[in-house]
Amino acid sequence: MRIPARLWARVLFVVSALLGVAGVLLSAAVERETGAEGVLTFAVGQALLGVGYPAVGALIAGRHPRNPCGWILITIGFLQSVSNAGYSYGAFATDVVTLGGAQAATWFSNWVWFPSLGLLATFLLLLFPDGRLPSGRWRPVAWLIAGFLVAGTAMAAVLA
Repeated sequence: MRIPARLWARVLFVVSALLGVAGVLLSAAVERETGAEGVLTFAVGQALLGVGYPAVGALIAGRHPRNPCGWILITIGFLQSVSNAGYSYGAFATDVVTLGGAQAATWFSNWVWFPSLGLLATFLLLLFPDGRLPSGRWRPVAWLIAGFLVAGTAMAAVLA
């Protein structure tokens, strides 16, 4: 059974929104319990990114599933939401209550934002608006960018 692209886009949007809400709730608890300022503000900003990008991406992917711009937007927002939820869980599990996986969640959140920023700054601009490269001459540039994104993400994960 093949799941339609429109449904995948909506599911990823909902999951991203739920992760954003979880990050905000956990950050609110951390700020309330520890008195740390700015934690909630940062989480709300991340949650807005984690909802806004996938919302636009789901609209594009629902109508034009073969256009990678919609899927890139969904991925950007989803990764932002995962980063937000991971950071918030790590802070909550360390500062408010003692829960397992705090270090792993914090480590993951410290580098997972890198590919989302890289996609936003490179491939979204390169493929906008129709999802195709401006010409075939841009193909080596796209491969080079992809290599840099993979290497940069791996380096960020190792150094985080």
